[in-house]
Amino acid sequence: MKKLFKYLSIIFIFILLFITSSCSKPSLDNFNKIKVGQNYDKVIKLLGEEEDREEFSDNSSDYIILYWFKGNVKTQEEAQSLYNKFNIATVYYCVILTSYNDNNFTIKAKDDIITGSWGVD
Repeated sequence: MKKLFKYLSIIFIFILLFITSSCSKPSLDNFNKIKVGQNYDKVIKLLGEEEDREEFSDNSSDYIILYWFKGNVKTQEEAQSLYNKFNIATVYYCVILTSYNDNNFTIKAKDDIITGSWGVD
């Protein structure tokens, strides 16, 4: 009976590890798979749902800026606060998608794929 409990405990731990690893935040490997021309759905498939976003428009285009953060940070405000209070920078990934008033959001340029440390110049 003790052996059965031990084996079941080990199996449970492996299942838990598998579940948590498959729901992890985006990796640099996946971020590096992001390419010009990819649409919103492809970006989300590679990186998961964004943690923060901005949307805005000008006369000819609509934009969505998507953010993902390393660690426990979930928003730009949290990343900035962490830096202001403790001088701790947060690694982030950012993708800018553009639509020319047709609701088809895609990455238009290499400069729209960004990673860095929030709070570091």
